[in-house]
Amino acid sequence: MNYPKIFFLLLPILFFTLGAKAQISAEDAVKIKTYEDSLIVDGFLVVNDTLPERRFLATKKMILHLKSALKYDHSFDYPFDRLNSISIQYAPDSTFRIFTWQLMVSPVDYRYFGVVQLNTKEVQLIPLADRSATVENVQEAVLSPREWYGALYYNIKQIEKQGKPYYLLFGYDAYSNRDHRKILEVLHFGPDKGIVFGAPVIPTQDGPALHRLLLEYFGDSSVRLNYDQALESIVFDHLIEIPGRGGQGPMMVPDGSYQALELKEDRLVFVDKLFNNQAVDEAPREEPVLGNSTRDLFGNKKGKN
Repeated sequence: MNYPKIFFLLLPILFFTLGAKAQISAEDAVKIKTYEDSLIVDGFLVVNDTLPERRFLATKKMILHLKSALKYDHSFDYPFDRLNSISIQYAPDSTFRIFTWQLMVSPVDYRYFGVVQLNTKEVQLIPLADRSATVENVQEAVLSPREWYGALYYNIKQIEKQGKPYYLLFGYDAYSNRDHRKILEVLHFGPDKGIVFGAPVIPTQDGPALHRLLLEYFGDSSVRLNYDQALESIVFDHLIEIPGRGGQGPMMVPDGSYQALELKEDRLVFVDKLFNNQAVDEAPREEPVLGNSTRDLFGNKKGKN
């Protein structure tokens, strides 16, 4: 049974624009809290159940319960602050919030689900259908909500370009059993006020601007991609290619230096070397740091006081 295809067909049906209802009352807030309770249970099963069919069933229930919780006018103001299995990120100007979560289909296959809730008088929900497996030229593609490059978002930064707001979404994609991805997505509103993913606002060192930034790296590595308030910059690891292990192909790992996208007025400026770090040209050694060392954890020679 092809579960992912079933869910892609369900998404447009389960999420849609709903007419405004009465302003949230205390009674309605209690009802939303009840749905939140159900979502907490759903989310636990999505993350922890060992059987894939049960994880899919819990995902279906999560979609239905989230839709029901958001059907109330002014539900945008309900924080869902007890819900840990779904990431909820707010646009800095409060024009929308975005819900995303991850489903493990198998240890080598992940799917992402999401919905954008607009902060409008009438409740408007825009479902996101994960099509990351079929997106070509990821860093140059312009995508609709039905062609979304699925990710679990963990931050949003807003910028302005020629007086128009663009929202930079910081996301994570488990991608495969070996490699993971960090994504800097660009969300903006088109002429028809619909959501568009991808816009040429991310500069590069010597090429055309990207519609989104994608960092693919070896999963055992720790890679940074986030906005640094003190530096007023988006900071990310510089990656280098090294030989694979055990006959695997080449892999990308951090070399200890950082690159950045510095925010200057209404534009981003690419910074090749953010800090004067001592970068490495080769991979960190695979052996444990202390494995064959003649020194102990404190730097003293072994056998010495």
